[in-house]
Amino acid sequence: MPEVTNFVEVARGASGYQKKEFAEFLEVDPQTYRKIESDPDNMTLGMVKSLLPKLNRYSRQILQESINEIFLSCE
Repeated sequence: MPEVTNFVEVARGASGYQKKEFAEFLEVDPQTYRKIESDPDNMTLGMVKSLLPKLNRYSRQILQESINEIFLSCE
């Protein structure tokens, strides 16, 4: 099974939100949000902080693990 690397899309889906709703949470145009989701490297920590209160615990865990992997990777 291929590894899913788009943690933003997975977290959004786990909370049951549509792309348009995430765009509204981030106060960006839906097209801008689609670009962010297609390349999660463009997401800022401020954006993550804005989204956290809207997410369920599974989505928060997905984001936390992904951020830890990015910043705390020992490889």
